[in-house]
Amino acid sequence: MDEDEDRRSTGYFLIATDITPQIKAIAHDTRVLVAVGIGGWLVAELLLLAILLSPMARLRRIASALPALARMGFAEARSSIPRPRGILADEIDVLQGATLALADQLETLEQEVSARGEQLAERVEDLARERDFIGSLLDTARVFIVTQDASGRIGLVNDYALTVMGTGEAALVNRLFEDVFAPGQASGGRSSATPSMEERPLVTADGQQHTIAWYHASLPGGSGTAPGRISVGLDITERKAAETRLTWLAERDPLTGLYNRRYFQEVLSGALQHGLSGAMLLMDLDQFKDVNELSGHQAGDRLLRLVANVLGEELGHRGILARLGGDEFALLLRGADQHGHRPFSRTCR
Repeated sequence: MDEDEDRRSTGYFLIATDITPQIKAIAHDTRVLVAVGIGGWLVAELLLLAILLSPMARLRRIASALPALARMGFAEARSSIPRPRGILADEIDVLQGATLALADQLETLEQEVSARGEQLAERVEDLARERDFIGSLLDTARVFIVTQDASGRIGLVNDYALTVMGTGEAALVNRLFEDVFAPGQASGGRSSATPSMEERPLVTADGQQHTIAWYHASLPGGSGTAPGRISVGLDITERKAAETRLTWLAERDPLTGLYNRRYFQEVLSGALQHGLSGAMLLMDLDQFKDVNELSGHQAGDRLLRLVANVLGEELGHRGILARLGGDEFALLLRGADQHGHRPFSRTCR
């Protein structure tokens, strides 16, 4: 109220209103709104659950079929997944169709892999049999079989070669072929198309001397690898010894070991054809017939051998010494110049 001028007294006007019903109404409305909101949310959730229940069940069926696909249970997976609807198809129908198509493709692929696996297993068995056959062939063949790379280093040696040489495979692998087997004179030209042949000497661990006839052929190299070579060696030691023996028998007199008449005539004819100078001495034994008649042919043979040894020691180094037959001997002196160079002369005593 209006104040007095000297502020000695002041008055107030107070109005009081009862709003309790309004407060209660507001609280009631609030509770109703909250209840309605919660109820609406529950209804919405239930409605959403009812809407998604069927799709979720379908997704669970698809998810449960995937482990079956992983363990190759294609029939089980197809039985648990229904066929997609042709009308009003949704994304889950597309997923079901893709899953069924994946099952079919995986089954087809698994069948192909199984078939290829069986073929591969059969091929591996065939290769194993071929490998065993080749291995047994290499090991049982009585020939030297050696493979080399492009640089000539040994890669494989068969058991027969190791047995003859008296060594182990580790001592030969990665060594140069030329270092293990001494070079010899090739008897055939080397080419990549036709095998070449050469003879090489071989001294085994026990000191025995062998002669090996080697046949070489090219081996095709792999991708980006230079071609190698396979060498097959045949031990011709006995054959060479037989050839040497036959040559010796063809050229030598079996009783005295001197050259025989045939070889002496060949050498003499060759010297005459080439116009060489020299001398030929013809010798025989006086009264040799008496030795045979009085002492026997064995004594005569001993006498011939004794004479041959003496002639060989005294004259064998000077020319070609031969027994022409019976007690007749001959000596061919090449380039004899006691009286100057002249054609061959015949001197008899």
